[in-house]
Amino acid sequence: MAEAGAHITSTAANEQPSIFEVLAQESLMEAVRPALKHAVKVLAESNPSRFGFLWRSFDELYLLLDVLLQNHFLSNCSASFSENFYGLKRVSGGRGLPVRLGLHRKSHWRSLLLLCLVPYLRAKLEATLARQRDEEDFSIRLAQSRSQRLYRAAVAAYPYVSSAWQAWIFCQQLLFVFGVTKTHSPLLWLARVKLARLNTQDIRDMELKSSNRENVSPRKQKEVREREREREKVTPILNLPRLTQESKCTPIPSLPPKTSRHSKTLHVHHSIKHIKKYTVLTHVAK
Repeated sequence: MAEAGAHITSTAANEQPSIFEVLAQESLMEAVRPALKHAVKVLAESNPSRFGFLWRSFDELYLLLDVLLQNHFLSNCSASFSENFYGLKRVSGGRGLPVRLGLHRKSHWRSLLLLCLVPYLRAKLEATLARQRDEEDFSIRLAQSRSQRLYRAAVAAYPYVSSAWQAWIFCQQLLFVFGVTKTHSPLLWLARVKLARLNTQDIRDMELKSSNRENVSPRKQKEVREREREREKVTPILNLPRLTQESKCTPIPSLPPKTSRHSKTLHVHHSIKHIKKYTVLTHVAK
């Protein structure tokens, strides 16, 4: 539903995204993990000896790939992968928006940890909870130590903590819709950042970063800047001259009629006959 309404944005000249955009980028990132996990499961079932380790260590491998991916987009685009896909960026919390694209060092690392570590811990806790439930259903309870009791208590409290977390997210999104808060997620609030839309200056900064990485000459960078300035200029409307009364009354000069090729050949034949007749008469006269 959020993807279908992601294009519905307000016409006001503000930088804050709509609720449809932020929910669409969240649903995109949530769909990547199950899709990749299903693909790894198919590979492991088809060839367990070769791809079995991918299924056994899926959470750790996905965490590594997620850290590399999110760090790349945070460094170059100041946004996560899904946020950049929908044309959004992260800005450090404060008054107003920064002139240049980029996050502070602390905001960058906080965003990276919350983007990657929270989903990893949540997946581990859910897997542990499911395994604990299976053990309780098919095992006999024995005497447990203090650490085991604390572990079981923590696992038993996880559903309540998860429900409280989802309630917090819902309240945050509701306040975001009414404009009370600038962030729609508790993770953004904890990272002390907020989302905004990309503008032309941000796109220019990203192009300059990519050109610097490719070791482009300064002349090429200058050409890129000039091209961006020309793109921002508004094309002037051409004012066509109005026709005056004199121009309306002035007749168009007619072109001379074109002579056909046949008439030209007849004219040449007549001239040749006159020349021959003249030469004969002058010869008789002599």
